[in-house]
Amino acid sequence: MDSSFRDSSGSADKDSADPNLVLTLVYFLTIAAVLIGTAIYFFVMARITDPEVRLMELITTQREVQHLIDNLSSQFDNFLRIPMRWKAMKPYYTHHMLSWLFILALFASTVVIVVSLALNLAEVARVSTLTYVASLNALFMTRQHLYYVRRTYLTYDAEHYLVLDTTRYETFKWSVFNVVQICILVIEFLQLLSFPVRDMVDSISLANNPDGGKDSDDSGTAGFIIGIITMFANLSSQFFVIQFWFLFAVIALISLVMGVIHMHNRWRSHNPIALYWVKYLLPLANLFYLPMLVMLIGSASCVSKLGTKEFSGASSGLLRCSDSSINKPLYLALSLVAYTVGYMTLTAFVTSFDRIPIKGEIHYKSQGVAFLKNMAMLLSIDFLLVADSYGHIRSILSLIIILSM
Repeated sequence: MDSSFRDSSGSADKDSADPNLVLTLVYFLTIAAVLIGTAIYFFVMARITDPEVRLMELITTQREVQHLIDNLSSQFDNFLRIPMRWKAMKPYYTHHMLSWLFILALFASTVVIVVSLALNLAEVARVSTLTYVASLNALFMTRQHLYYVRRTYLTYDAEHYLVLDTTRYETFKWSVFNVVQICILVIEFLQLLSFPVRDMVDSISLANNPDGGKDSDDSGTAGFIIGIITMFANLSSQFFVIQFWFLFAVIALISLVMGVIHMHNRWRSHNPIALYWVKYLLPLANLFYLPMLVMLIGSASCVSKLGTKEFSGASSGLLRCSDSSINKPLYLALSLVAYTVGYMTLTAFVTSFDRIPIKGEIHYKSQGVAFLKNMAMLLSIDFLLVADSYGHIRSILSLIIILSM
C-alpha cells in the first residue's frame, strides 16, 4: 500500500516537473514579459518627458525612421537587381558572379529537396537542406556586402558618414538604452555559447557511457539548463508543433504588415501611414533575432534528419520533432520558407538603422551589426545542419567563425 502510494506520488512529481512544459512556459512568458515591459517603458517615458522635448524627439525619430526605410528599400533593391549580362556587371564582377552561383545552388537544392521528399530519400533531403540554407545566407551576405560597398564609395550619404565618424566611445553613462544594448549583447553571446556547450555535454556523456551512448538524464538536465540560460534558444520539447506554428504565424504577420504598409504608402503617398513607431521595434528585433531564426534552422535540421541514421529518436538539432503526427514534407517546406523570409527581413531591418549616437550612448555601426548577425547565423548553421559524423570539420568551421567575430 505504502509502496504503491510512493510510486504513484513519485510518478506525479516526475510529471509535474516535466522540463518540456517548464521550457515551453518560460518561452511564452518571456516573450510576454519582454513585450509588456517594452510597451510600459516607452509609455512611461512619453508621459514623463517635457512636451517640447518630446516634440523634438518625435521629429528626430521620424527623420531616423525615414532614413531606416530608405536604407531597407535600398537593400532589397540591391538584392533583387542582379544583372545578367557581363558588361552590366562592371565593375563588380565578383559579387554578381558569386550571386548567380548561389542562386543556382538555391534552385538546384530546392529541386533536390522536392524530389528527395517525394521519393523518401532521407539522407539526400538532409544534405540538400544544408545546401539550401547555406546558399541563401551566402547569397544575402554577398548582396549586402555589395550594398555597403556601393553606399560607401558611390553615393553620398551624409547620415552614413556622420555615423562612421561619431561611433567612438570616449565617455559612457548608465542609461536604460545602454543597459538594454549591453543585455542584448550578453544574451546573444550566451545563445551562441550554447552550441559548443551542447556539443561538449554530449561528448562528456558519450565518454561516460561508451557502450550505452549518451547519458539521457545528464544530457536532458544540461539541455534544460542551457535552454533557460539562452532565453529559449535551445527549446526542445514535445510541444514542437505549438512552438513551430506560433513562430510561423509571427513571421507571416511581420511579412503581411510590411507588405500592407508598403503598398498603402505607395498607392496613397498623399496620406501615408506614420512609421515613427518602427524605431521602438528595433530593440525587440535585435533581442529575438537569434532565438527566432535559430529555432527555424533547428526545425529544418530536425525534420530533415527524420529517417536518417543521425536521428536518435529523442532529439536532433535543437528541436524535437519525432512525433508521428508530424508531416515531414510539410514541416520542412514551411521551415525553409519561414527561415527564408525571416532571415532576409530581420537581417535587413536590424542593419538598416544608422543613428547618430548621443554622447555617452552605445551604438553600433550598421556594417558591424550586419557582420555579427551573419556570422552568428553561419555558426548556427554549422552546429545545427552539419552532420554529427563530421564533428571535427564542424569544430574547425566554428573556430574560424568565432575568431572572425
